[in-house]
Amino acid sequence: MLLSVRSDLAAVRFAGPDDLNSFLAGAPLEVTEVPQEAAMEEAFFLGLRLNRGVDLSSVAAEFGESAVDAVTGVINELVEYALLERVDHHVRLTAQGRLLSNEVFEKFVGVAAVRSSRS
Repeated sequence: MLLSVRSDLAAVRFAGPDDLNSFLAGAPLEVTEVPQEAAMEEAFFLGLRLNRGVDLSSVAAEFGESAVDAVTGVINELVEYALLERVDHHVRLTAQGRLLSNEVFEKFVGVAAVRSSRS
């Protein structure tokens, strides 16, 4: 993940062309700027796919303590439903959570935006 100069952006995403011939011809990469909120959501989507899960300390270091505060309610709810487990500063999917991972990921969509609009 590359940091952006703009404060409302957290990263940029690179994508190669979909067409093999374009790729082989050396078509340029498509560059998409990723807003802070979307980058945080992706940190959870990608991190929860890993066995070790998401390190909340790393999320706080990258996005700020308020970002972790924004998802704490969601995390607690998912732990209560046995879809996530929390060990120290890490959260990860349980066996049941893996089966329902799309529903788990969906819970993280827009949480930061809703919280910041209430502040």
